[in-house]
Amino acid sequence: MNETARKQIGNGTVKGRLISALLASVEGTRPFALLNLSGAVSDQETFTLGDDVFEIHQINTDTGADVSGGELATDTSVDEFTVGTAAISSILVGHVLRIGSEYMRVLSRNATAGTVKVKRGYAGSTAATHANGADIFEAAQAVDGNNAPVPVGATLTAAAADDLIKAAVDAYYAIKGGDVEAIIESAGNLLIHFPSNDEGTVSVAETLANGTLAAPMGSQEVATLTRGEAQRVPTAAEVTAGKMHFVFPFDVKHVSALVYTSATGADVAQDGSLIVNGKMVTLDNSGATDFATTDTVVVEARG
Repeated sequence: MNETARKQIGNGTVKGRLISALLASVEGTRPFALLNLSGAVSDQETFTLGDDVFEIHQINTDTGADVSGGELATDTSVDEFTVGTAAISSILVGHVLRIGSEYMRVLSRNATAGTVKVKRGYAGSTAATHANGADIFEAAQAVDGNNAPVPVGATLTAAAADDLIKAAVDAYYAIKGGDVEAIIESAGNLLIHFPSNDEGTVSVAETLANGTLAAPMGSQEVATLTRGEAQRVPTAAEVTAGKMHFVFPFDVKHVSALVYTSATGADVAQDGSLIVNGKMVTLDNSGATDFATTDTVVVEARG
C-alpha cells in the first residue's frame, strides 16, 4: 500500500488503525549483498556478515578411521556410531567430519568404546546411510572457535562451493535466529539477504583470493506479506553489473517494473528482462534502454 492509499484511510478509523499496525509490523529496510566466487575458494578463507564470521574448511583429510559398527548402514537418524578404539584418537570434539557427502559435527567421543556422537546433516548437508568401511574425513586445520565453519568436500571449485556456502549460511541462521537468507543468483553468485534494518546497511568483509563480497548494493521497503512494492535507486555496482535484485517475503507469481528519472519523474523506457526466482525478482539491462544511477526503479509484486 502506498502513502496516498494510507492517507485515504485515516488512523482514526478501526480499519485505518489495523492497516497502520500491519504496515508497522512488516515494513522495513532489507539490505542485501552479493557474494561472487570468480574461482576456487581456499581452505580457511573467511567472509563476514555483520557480526558473524564464516570460515571455509576443506574436509578432505583422511582421519584413518572408518565406519565399523554398522550403525549408519540403514538409519539416517542415528547420531552415535563406532569407529574403533585404535582410530578414534584422531577425532576430537568440535571437529567437522565428512562421510561421503554428509557433514557431521562431533559432540562427544568415548575412547574406551571407540564411538563418537555427532550432529547429523551438519551445515545444511543431507544425512545419508553409510556402509562399514566408509572413510571418515576431517579438515587439515582446526576451525577457529569464534567462526562458523563452512565445510566443503573434495573440491573447492566455485561451482561446488556456492551450494555448500548457501546451505551453511541458511543452516547457521536457522539455529541462531534471524531472517538472513542466501539465494543462488547464478553459478558462483550468492545474494545474501538480510533482515529489516533501520540503517539499511550491514557491514561485510572477506578474505577470498578468488571472489568478492560486495557491500550491500541497496535496500528496499516492502509493504505487505502477499503484495509488495520495492523502490530504490540503482547503485553504481548494479549499473556496472547490469542487474538489480529485489527480494520479497513471499514467493512472487506476478511482477511489473517502472523506471523513472529521479530528478524529473519522467518515465524511462527501460526494456530489460524481469526474472522471477522464488522470492527474488531480477531486473536486467538486456534491452535497448538501461537503468542508471540517476533513475528510480519501482517493482510491484504479488504472491
